[in-house]
Amino acid sequence: MVPILVGLVGSALVVIGSFLGWSTAEIMGETESTGGMKGDGLFTLLASGLAGVLLIAGMAMKNTKVAASSLLPTLITLVFAVLNFINPDRAVRAEAEDEGVPSEQVDQLLEPFDITAGVGLWFVLIGVLLALGGGAVAAMKARA
Repeated sequence: MVPILVGLVGSALVVIGSFLGWSTAEIMGETESTGGMKGDGLFTLLASGLAGVLLIAGMAMKNTKVAASSLLPTLITLVFAVLNFINPDRAVRAEAEDEGVPSEQVDQLLEPFDITAGVGLWFVLIGVLLALGGGAVAAMKARA
């Protein structure tokens, strides 16, 4: 039961983090952020939402195999979290390209700025690690 609750807390953190800032840049003394929903946040939101539903279903049915199946959407979330940590400008690029700015211009515009991972991306990373831990323990219990 405890691993499933840990997984649920992790999934909730990912959901919250998906709406927060994923890319942060210092611009003339002011900090600007681009939210996760401008980039891959929709994918992390959907995947972690599915993982949360599977965890709740496993808890309600007292079936650790169902709870363990939350690992697949959680791994998908992990991939997006890592991609955005490696390239924290992904959300900014996605937002600029959605507004019709060509990729070449985006490169030129972002060159002078130091873009770092925002607080939302930290929420997603911590949440996905908790969800993976909870799902992994549930999977081990399902095998026993």
